[in-house]
Amino acid sequence: MSTRLTMRKMATTKRLLVAIMIAGCGTQSMQEVRGVVTLDGHPVPNAAVFFLLEGDENAVAMGNTNFEGKVVMHRISSIRAIPSNTYKVVVIPINEREQNRGPGVAEIYRDAATTPLTVEVPLNEEFSLNLASQK
Repeated sequence: MSTRLTMRKMATTKRLLVAIMIAGCGTQSMQEVRGVVTLDGHPVPNAAVFFLLEGDENAVAMGNTNFEGKVVMHRISSIRAIPSNTYKVVVIPINEREQNRGPGVAEIYRDAATTPLTVEVPLNEEFSLNLASQK
């Protein structure tokens, strides 16, 4: 992997992790969008999930999966609703040690530049993200 690509991925990951910290601060009132994340049909616990607009590396919404892989997405701002749009989705394991016990979340899903995952908001039901393990 080139140094340039590695630096870009590190910068993107840092911005997303800052978004996690910001989202944890304060008491924002936000619309909920619910979903479930699975890897080869099994729940993905303890992962950060981000909604991003095409061409923008700043997350619009984020959530953390529980032990069942379920996630509630919240808007990262004082605006209440997650705007209607189609979002790219990035999934980053929070606890790498736990992820290393079995197949991990592939790198393709961890980077805004490479993720094939999308979700269209508004939703009338839970979204489902079915990831394939890295081979």
